[in-house]
Amino acid sequence: MEQLLPFREARAALKELGLEPIDVLRVATGGDEVEVLTSLQEQLKDIKVIYVEFTSEQDCKQIDQILDPSHLLWQGKIIAGQRGALCYVNRAHSFNSK
Repeated sequence: MEQLLPFREARAALKELGLEPIDVLRVATGGDEVEVLTSLQEQLKDIKVIYVEFTSEQDCKQIDQILDPSHLLWQGKIIAGQRGALCYVNRAHSFNSK
């Protein structure tokens, strides 16, 4: 049985559920990952590890642009350039930080 769920803005949903602060975040929405990360823009700098899936090359590029200021791409699995999963580590918590 298929059930439609109402869309909730990610930042408000996390606050409502009392899920702050966040150490590890996984974003796998089947295509709305950029929107979720954009919604969480202010909180991203405080998250230690972010796992994010992508479903297009354009989304992959946008995700990297969003996370690059605060996070280092640590690991990834890319399938034919169009989809995959990436792991970002907060620059302040990475092994490369000084």
